[in-house]
Amino acid sequence: MLFIVTLVVFGVLHMAPGDPALILAGPSEATPAVLAQIRQEWGLNDPVYVQYVRWAGRIVRGDLGLSMAYNKMPVADLLRVAVPKTLNLNLAAILFGLVVAVPAGVICAIRKYSLWDHALSLLSLLGISMPSFWLALMMMILFSVKLHWLPTAGATTWKHYVMPTIALGAALAGGLAQIIRSSVLEAISNDYVRTARAKGLTERTVLFKHVLKNAAIPIVTYLGYRVAYLMSGLVVVETVFAWPGMGRLAADALFRRDYFVVQATVLVGAVTVVLANLLVDLLYGTLDPHIRYQ
Repeated sequence: MLFIVTLVVFGVLHMAPGDPALILAGPSEATPAVLAQIRQEWGLNDPVYVQYVRWAGRIVRGDLGLSMAYNKMPVADLLRVAVPKTLNLNLAAILFGLVVAVPAGVICAIRKYSLWDHALSLLSLLGISMPSFWLALMMMILFSVKLHWLPTAGATTWKHYVMPTIALGAALAGGLAQIIRSSVLEAISNDYVRTARAKGLTERTVLFKHVLKNAAIPIVTYLGYRVAYLMSGLVVVETVFAWPGMGRLAADALFRRDYFVVQATVLVGAVTVVLANLLVDLLYGTLDPHIRYQ
């Protein structure tokens, strides 16, 4: 999967219009001699397959190359600053989604077809439907421009986390609440729940010890799937809030045709998604002993 990702990203970037040598030189210094020197220095005159093999060989050795747009800084140094910011924002969005979705989904399930069920289901549908960039802009207008409660950009205090976390986590919370509702409703109808109730266990014990544990597989599957969405949504949200993370770094590098930075950020994102799916597969055996390999 990672090999295919590297091929696609490398091919798309090199097929896109524009000359990175022209961007590096600048309009005022873009003489034919300067452009030729830059292409020779960065290996842009070589065939595309030669450039790919050279870049892939460096990746295997742990060398992500030098940035074209950031004064030849090592790409690894840029990622070393940006990746922790992105991971913190991702974890905050996932935590927000869980804190909102688990109570909402459980309430909808145990109070099926009630006013609470209809209201929370409507809110979850709104969370799924709203694009992250639109929600980010609306919150910025309300809480920053109108009320002056929250800062519009940066990543230094807890206040900077509030709006990006909600913008990223709203869709996650909405979808997860629906998954939890369906899973809990399905689990409640099973025989082991009736047996647990017949033993005299309290509803809270039945819910948390038996129902939620057996309803965890669809929840974990959905979380693993949404990691890919979070990684793609980061580009928009981090750009809107000027968040100094990997998404904004990728967007800036894309506009500047900084090949090595774009390729490295997409590769890191792909590694994250692959590892998340691997972790989900491993958790299946822990959550449900029936599907463990013997």
